[in-house]
Amino acid sequence: MHEGHQDHPTEADVRVELTRLWLKHLPVLETYLRGAIRDAHAREDVLQATAEHVSRSFDQYDRDRPFSAWIVGSAKFRVLDYYRDRQRDRLHFGEGVM
Repeated sequence: MHEGHQDHPTEADVRVELTRLWLKHLPVLETYLRGAIRDAHAREDVLQATAEHVSRSFDQYDRDRPFSAWIVGSAKFRVLDYYRDRQRDRLHFGEGVM
């Protein structure tokens, strides 16, 4: 092994790879989210939640698979969470109250 060669990427190398992939595939993710959530503020919240999840679980990403499919798959779960929370937050009044 010569000097400068590493068997495993450093944490900095992993961060650079994640950043490069995220920025390259962000337009695909944004397009998906625009179709899934109308409210711009909610969409931004879901984008941030997706970014956090992707960042925390990047070590589980299979580099033999498309990154865009992986992040959109992650976003689908955040979108489902958004709609589930939104549904739970609604107040439901019976006809008698109305």
